[in-house]
Amino acid sequence: WNEKKSLNNANVLIFLTSEDLLRAKELYGISENNAFINPVCLDMASDYSEIAKEDEHKKLLITGSLNYGANVDGIIWFLKNVWNVKYKENEKLTLTIAGREPSKELLEIACDMISVEIIDTPPDMQQYFRNADMYVAPIFDGAGMKVKVAEALSYGISVVGTNHAWIGYGDIQKGKYIANSEREFIAHIDKLIDGSLPLDSKQVVQSEFERTLSMKSSVKNYLKIFQRLSIEGQSHDHH
Repeated sequence: WNEKKSLNNANVLIFLTSEDLLRAKELYGISENNAFINPVCLDMASDYSEIAKEDEHKKLLITGSLNYGANVDGIIWFLKNVWNVKYKENEKLTLTIAGREPSKELLEIACDMISVEIIDTPPDMQQYFRNADMYVAPIFDGAGMKVKVAEALSYGISVVGTNHAWIGYGDIQKGKYIANSEREFIAHIDKLIDGSLPLDSKQVVQSEFERTLSMKSSVKNYLKIFQRLSIEGQSHDHH
């Protein structure tokens, strides 16, 4: 009741995703004329040079709250169905899982996997993002936009994730790889290992992030909204 009242009384409605906008339209019959989308935004990761790698070794990264149900379920699914099936003895690949308070179940499953390391509640995530060749987002559930996907892109890292992980990221063209099944995740990772996946450079992915998900792009979106409001306000004054 309160949500309906709030939406009907607002001059402008700002949504994180087009899915949210469509849901509001379905529930409350809002007009799209005063609805805008402004996605999650983050600061750009500070400038850094790409690390020149001598060897063929590749590093995958997963981050997030490691005690949150949807995250844990997705990571465990990935470990059991992708990592354990294909990569547990692959010397060219390591997986780092870094985040807050890993669940007991996750720790138990990962402790037997030699090439998987779990970083429990690191004070700073920068080094893990900077060392990663690819970010993995095996997320099948949970609300809203997944901020960790934006965080990876802010470091220029390509992301392989489910359709659910990419909700709200429709404008992203670079560094975006979609996988919804074991087979699809394995296909992308295999190509990463053998070098046949031509990953966009970190600079290209970062500039795409800056265009669509940075504080700068968010400010531009808000300016457009305020301009629209002031134009509408002036036209009402004339009437």
